[in-house]
Amino acid sequence: MIDFRPKALVTDIDGTLTDEKLLINIDAIKYIRLLEASGIRVMLASGNALPILYGLARYIGAKGPIIAEDGGVIYYENNMHVLGDRSVPLRVLEELRERFGDSVKESFSNRYRVFDVAIQRTIPLESIIHILRKYPDITIVDSKFAYHIHMKDVDKGVGFLHACSLLNISPREAVAIGDSELDIPLFEKAGFSIATANAGEEVRRYASWVTSAEYGDGFVEGVKLVLESIKKNI
Repeated sequence: MIDFRPKALVTDIDGTLTDEKLLINIDAIKYIRLLEASGIRVMLASGNALPILYGLARYIGAKGPIIAEDGGVIYYENNMHVLGDRSVPLRVLEELRERFGDSVKESFSNRYRVFDVAIQRTIPLESIIHILRKYPDITIVDSKFAYHIHMKDVDKGVGFLHACSLLNISPREAVAIGDSELDIPLFEKAGFSIATANAGEEVRRYASWVTSAEYGDGFVEGVKLVLESIKKNI
């Protein structure tokens, strides 16, 4: 079904490598290592902060570029690339504090972030969107775990393109796996895209293929398809 030999695989984490309780699928780790042993670089892409993804990547064996903060931060071979300015998101955070006071709860990871600002989902999203009208270059993304405020022209897809350039490959030589609307920019740019069965209908529409299994089991099912493509496209 995949008509090329992939050189890389980019994967979401929450809901893709994990179950609904955010526990990583043990078999998913095994198959990440099989991909790496087959010469396919694995890239982790998440809204989480770089230190969290760096630790995860190191211990599970994913050796490709890390795409953190929804595409705003790329890390590879001891170099960090920041694709935007955090000053305006921080200004928005201060305005939210002035309006909502202690109801604004920052993510603990904000101290490690260099591109976006993450806050807990404790205030109405519509109120934040109203404030952002005066900041045309800033957007808010709801990851279902937190709200992320950052520059509008950066997403996972932009980060993925930068990561591919660091690997000296075309994005069309990579496979993307994910489950949420935040992964759609990856699907649009990769040569082949896989949605796990827990993905919503909108995500499925952008996917080249949808697994029959959910969450981490779906990731494993997708990787098996990738590994089969290697045998067919030697």
